[in-house]
Amino acid sequence: MAMAKKDRKEYSQIKDNLDKYGAKEREWIDTFSQDRNQFSEMERNNANDFFRHLSGLLPRLLNIRSSIEADDALQKFASSYCEELAEIQKGVNKHDANSLSHIAIVNADGVYLACYSALLFNLKLIHSGWYRDSSADIPVSQKQFIEEVHGSGVLVYLSATWLQELYRLLLGSNILGMAGYREDSPNNSALINLLTDVDNVGTPVKGDQVLSDYRRLEKAALHMEISAAVEAGMKLSRHMLHACWNNILEVLSVLLNGKNSCGITESLSLLFDKDQNQKAHDAVCMSLDGLQKAARLTCVLGLQHRCGLVFAQLANASCVLPEQALRSPMHERKLIKPSLLPGSGKPRPLRLHAAHVLSMDVILSRGVEMGSHAPDCWKHILRCCTYVCQLEHQYFSFEGNQARVPKLQHTRPLNSVISGADEENYGAEMYPMIPSSPVALKINIAELIKESSQELGWDLSGVGVLQPQHTSKALCGLSAQVDRLFEDSAGKLNLRALVSFLTELCAVSQMQLFSQSPLPSGGSHGNTLLLHRLGDVMLKSVRSGRPLVHIMKAWAVTSSHFVEAACHRDRSISKKAVSYIHDIINALLNSQAELPHFHFCEALFKPFENLLCLELCDMDVQDQIICSICEFVEGSTTEIRSGWRPLFGALRSVRPPSQTIEEIEDLTNIQMAHLRALFDVFDAFLATDNLLVFANASVDCILCLLKYVKGTGTNLALEEEVFSSDSDEEYSATETSSSVDLCVPALKYLQRCANMLASMSQIPACPIFHSAHR
Repeated sequence: MAMAKKDRKEYSQIKDNLDKYGAKEREWIDTFSQDRNQFSEMERNNANDFFRHLSGLLPRLLNIRSSIEADDALQKFASSYCEELAEIQKGVNKHDANSLSHIAIVNADGVYLACYSALLFNLKLIHSGWYRDSSADIPVSQKQFIEEVHGSGVLVYLSATWLQELYRLLLGSNILGMAGYREDSPNNSALINLLTDVDNVGTPVKGDQVLSDYRRLEKAALHMEISAAVEAGMKLSRHMLHACWNNILEVLSVLLNGKNSCGITESLSLLFDKDQNQKAHDAVCMSLDGLQKAARLTCVLGLQHRCGLVFAQLANASCVLPEQALRSPMHERKLIKPSLLPGSGKPRPLRLHAAHVLSMDVILSRGVEMGSHAPDCWKHILRCCTYVCQLEHQYFSFEGNQARVPKLQHTRPLNSVISGADEENYGAEMYPMIPSSPVALKINIAELIKESSQELGWDLSGVGVLQPQHTSKALCGLSAQVDRLFEDSAGKLNLRALVSFLTELCAVSQMQLFSQSPLPSGGSHGNTLLLHRLGDVMLKSVRSGRPLVHIMKAWAVTSSHFVEAACHRDRSISKKAVSYIHDIINALLNSQAELPHFHFCEALFKPFENLLCLELCDMDVQDQIICSICEFVEGSTTEIRSGWRPLFGALRSVRPPSQTIEEIEDLTNIQMAHLRALFDVFDAFLATDNLLVFANASVDCILCLLKYVKGTGTNLALEEEVFSSDSDEEYSATETSSSVDLCVPALKYLQRCANMLASMSQIPACPIFHSAHR
């Protein structure tokens, strides 16, 4: 009985404890649900407030005549909106200092991107007829709308609830229409051009994936007008082509896809040795010619999205080294002569077949148009570009072939065709995109092949191997088209097409750099490395006057690849990658001034922090990064702004070089250079008069200083130098007979930080420090 009473008592205690724990857990869940509901309600109210502010801005935006001015207005709106929220929060915090429920953490980058996404979505709804008929298809889903902002690769402080409410408001209100925009209006609005430069909003047509200024420029230069009869014929042709397109490709690819006894390698052998089977040789040439015509047809009829398989077949058939074309098991012994084998002392002459040259000409000449509409074409276009660069390097590396290079010519730039009346409409911002003279001689590949066929007496146009004099001209023409393709991609493509191009370019470049195939040693990569092309495209995009949103999304795509390339085992490649990071940041700092509450400069300098924090680079690259940081601190102190945070993160991770007795003198010099760089950075940051910049990065600065107070774990002594202070609290290095480490100067810098924070706490307009809650 006693044991039973004891068990019942223990059971009762356990039950009471469980009830108390369950009550506390239920209370915690209820509190959490209330807080979450309160937060959601606050976010919806904030989204409604943003929607009202944006609606009030639109009438003024629609009256702006320049796209650059319209983009500047959106940046200023995002900055002023965040500043207004910050002022409201200061008033709330004065009355309720312990409550965080009223704090709305937003940044100008997110507001700026939300403006573009909201206005572009509104414009797409107008063109889809949604506001006239709510049963029409919605062009962008809610998930896609949220991902467009959150997946931009930029630091965004906007919740999904906030974006969901904005999406709902846009479905119910046509803010562009209420501001005065009309879909059928002939007046050209800079704001609408700015939105279509992000993405096309109507039915895909030829040339609609390039920047609006270029569309007007080409229209004025070419004076092309499509009549109603021509439009009707194109529509009929599209219906006919849709019905039989798959069958056409199947017939044209039967000799090239390797599914029968005459596969890729076999067909290439037939091209280079037509004596084996003249009929098969002609059939392969006709198949390639048919694919070339199919590619041209899709471009003319606006069916660019159908061209992916065509480009794949043309690239697979044409972008194969001539040596590989003679490796068919059927013909290998008979076709390869001992005098031409490797090691025989005589290099194999480069042989190009006319059908291959024409195929590559089709890919390169229509690459920008096709890739902008069908992103799956980019990999085949880039494969063709790399192949042409390899052929060019191989052919002109022989001294005898260098004399055949065509001379440069002076050409009139494209903008000279614009009349004085039209020139006023395009604005000065367009002219940096237009290439200047002199330029390489433009070679018409089709005319060159026709000339070669007449000289050699070919039965059909483009069915033979080119002679050396025509080979050099063909390579120069194709190489010029490769250069033009990258220039046009950087200067002409709209944002969506540019991002798809850069994404594929980074992927192909990554395979090129880190594949098992060895790269040429000694830095003799020339223009065969796509890393150089990527860097040039980014620099031209920044310098061409594109809106900030273009640079934001382009940098989000490319920066990680530059970091990867900076870790390459080849010193020439890693240093070049860091140089591109430096040049792109420098170009952007000189062309774009970061407004308050923006954090894009933080994303710009983030690769430096990633490389040093993750210890991904060697000591030479680290020294190069430190030199770059010093250059920015000395020359662009006021432009760094939010970039101070990753700079301090990078300096916090600087590794000292390994000490050896033989290299002690060089080691001391390197240490001195590192320390001078640190002192310059701290002096420049603590001398800033921008309180918002200081508030944003002060925590990172203090953490960096604390790291040096604790020590680096290695001997970073400063020989014959020590920090001393004068009456103005300016610290400089003076000679002394003793050695001290970084602890003393770091403590003095911390004292300056404490003095500045104490001074800021007394001023009425002190920025709010929310670093702990971000």
